[in-house]
Amino acid sequence: ELGNLANLEELWITSNQLSGEIPPELGSLFNLEMLWLTDNQLSGTIPPELGNLSNLAVLGIGNNRLRGEIPPELGGLFNVVELWIPGNQLSGTIPSELGDLSTLESLNLSDNQLSGEVPHDLGKLSNLTELMISGNQLSGCVPRELQHVTDWLISDHCPPPEQTPAHAVLAAFYHATDGPNWRLNDNWLSDEPLSQWHGLRVNTEGRVLGLALPGNRLSGEIPPMLGNLSSLETLILSDNPLRGEIPPELGNLSDLTLLILTGNQLSGMIPSELGSLSNLRSLYLDNNQLSGEIPPELGSLSSLTWLELDGNQLTGCVPYELREALKGEFAVCAP
Repeated sequence: ELGNLANLEELWITSNQLSGEIPPELGSLFNLEMLWLTDNQLSGTIPPELGNLSNLAVLGIGNNRLRGEIPPELGGLFNVVELWIPGNQLSGTIPSELGDLSTLESLNLSDNQLSGEVPHDLGKLSNLTELMISGNQLSGCVPRELQHVTDWLISDHCPPPEQTPAHAVLAAFYHATDGPNWRLNDNWLSDEPLSQWHGLRVNTEGRVLGLALPGNRLSGEIPPMLGNLSSLETLILSDNPLRGEIPPELGNLSDLTLLILTGNQLSGMIPSELGSLSNLRSLYLDNNQLSGEIPPELGSLSSLTWLELDGNQLTGCVPYELREALKGEFAVCAP
């Protein structure tokens, strides 16, 4: 009879001992915006009629005893923001139709018995900020567009870091540095070729050779995943309010010739791993909040001709091997 409440907008019956099935008649509540039936003992299957609730913003039916498959009809919840169905006994695959939920921000399907691969269509969920799918029997890997928001350990299923697609690395970088609020972010995370993304330089094979976003209002920390752009030759992130430490993973960028991190709020020590950048010619780390001594490993940078470290809180002396490259006033260590 609750299905007769035509003007009902919210229905909350959480944390009780309700049993039995979810009435399919609830799918007639076309004005319903919130439906919370979590933490009960509801059984049976999810009524496909719930997919008729086109005004629904929140659907919470987690922590019950629901079984069967997730109805593909839930792909008709065109205004849903949160879809919460963890802690049941759901089986089968994740419906690809959930990729049509363009307004979805949070999807929780964890702790069920779901199997199969994560649908690539979920990669279309551009507003998704939380994807919780652990505690199932899923295979394959998460779409590259969603690897930064998932709770699922994907290391056993996706390629190792050195084979991570450039799109996944760039997506992680975009979200870690508050990409939506950059001064310029033209075409980022779009279907346009990487050569059309603002600040990228790409070769004919689609490999990213340069990432230049100076003075672009990047904030947050530089993600370690950036060290997986194996073809990168130039990295320019100067004059942004970036904070945190310089990721030692940048030492994996063996083709790098120019690294400019000037004018940020970077702290901690200079990673010794930067000494592995044998092709590096210019290194600008000036005007940050770096501390500690200059790692002697930088003395291995045989190609280095320019080194800027002023405007930090560094101590000690400069490795003898860098005496020609250093532009600034530091004492040189004895050979």
